Amino acid sequence: MGQDGSKGARKDSVTGKGRSSNPISELQCLVGHTDIIRLLLRVDEMTIASASDDSNILVWNYNTGQHVGTLSGHTLAVTCMILLDKVRLVSGSADKTVRMWDVKTNSCLRVLTGHEASVKCLVALASPERFCSGSNDRHLIVWRTFDGEKLNVIERQEEESIRLRWRPCGMHGRCCTVSVCSCPGSAGLAALGFLTDADLHCLLTISHNRLVTGSNSSLLRVYKADPAQLSYHKVLPQHRESVRCLARLSAMHFASGSLDGAVVVWSAETLTPLKVLNYPERYRPDSSKVYIYNVHCLLTLSERYLAAALGNGFSVYDVAAGECVLECSAAHEAEVLCLLALYNGTRIVSAAGDG
Repeated sequence: MGQDGSKGARKDSVTGKGRSSNPISELQCLVGHTDIIRLLLRVDEMTIASASDDSNILVWNYNTGQHVGTLSGHTLAVTCMILLDKVRLVSGSADKTVRMWDVKTNSCLRVLTGHEASVKCLVALASPERFCSGSNDRHLIVWRTFDGEKLNVIERQEEESIRLRWRPCGMHGRCCTVSVCSCPGSAGLAALGFLTDADLHCLLTISHNRLVTGSNSSLLRVYKADPAQLSYHKVLPQHRESVRCLARLSAMHFASGSLDGAVVVWSAETLTPLKVLNYPERYRPDSSKVYIYNVHCLLTLSERYLAAALGNGFSVYDVAAGECVLECSAAHEAEVLCLLALYNGTRIVSAAGDG
């Protein structure tokens, strides 16, 4: 997706100057946003939505590449969006608001306020007509969809300090154990070797009405999302850097991706790591202690196949075999930030920091 004044489709080849040859062909380039595109969402059999730092959500007919609508109202970058049904879309923004939209009429249905910082994540809950928003104000809020009423608020566990201990194991040579202690505040934690949650990056619902969060911490945190309230449940250590994305593989499994470049498959029942699909151990040559690949997005293609945005491209993994079966290493000129599957998983749409 490009960034000039016009809106529409441009056909091009994925291999160009400075890009290595790969077996994946670029079919369309949708042009319309004026800033970095961070989110892609499939609306129905013909329509997708894209969200950008330009504060707009653009709606596209992906068969023709035609721009068919704009959801305009946020005043800062759009940071998250989910689809409640084929008509209602919910978005969150750095402007601290949550908006509900009618994607057929391009109209805003409700503006929900309650967060005091950027809204970073949205997820539909198992309970009917409810969804949850997460913000950098450390709060998770449960909303009722038909009237926008705020039902429950919980503060994310940030005053609990986590010390990680690595031990030898069969998964890439190291496993992580964790000890938890109480701490009156966050000052001095870095000096003590502790990690705490900071900015929120992802939310995912899993079995038994539980909610998983990923943040600037290397830890996943699990909450129980009962109909009446949210409550803190458990912490999951495995990654070495900030957790940026989560994806449901099936009712029994989910996956997490991190700035450490690792993709970890978890049991949704036991909350234990089962496989590590990618685990770089080298740092970038031009940077100190930044891993060679960052994972910003995971995309479930089926229960067996999972796509991961790695660096400027993406890879597809056979989860059962634990192997990479397809790689596109130079899809963009900047890091890929989001992926979307179309046509029963036979087409992948990518968006990146190159606009």
